[in-house]
Amino acid sequence: MRATAYAASGQFNQAIAGYTKTIELAPGFADAHQKRGNLWGKRQEYDKAIADFSRFIELAPDKASVIYFKRGRAWHGKKEFGRAAADYRKALGLNSRLRKLVEPLLQRAEAGE
Repeated sequence: MRATAYAASGQFNQAIAGYTKTIELAPGFADAHQKRGNLWGKRQEYDKAIADFSRFIELAPDKASVIYFKRGRAWHGKKEFGRAAADYRKALGLNSRLRKLVEPLLQRAEAGE
């Protein structure tokens, strides 16, 4: 996938355009939503990241533990700490191996920081 190559080389605009085209052609391809969401997050375009991560969760709920974490980080970036904490808890509930990664951010979200 060309979009992945663009993302790897830091050409985020081209990568986003590539993932958008993929989503237009195959709207049920969850991974394209996740990868585009990652790029929106890097650009601090949190609403767009949240939308893509939410779509991934709808399409592939059985693979969503890390995506809940990523969506939580986007909520955190928007300073919506309650929503961030809820997603962090959901990620932990689905995958306890994320504990070291998630717990510090969950504590910060719960403290409103």
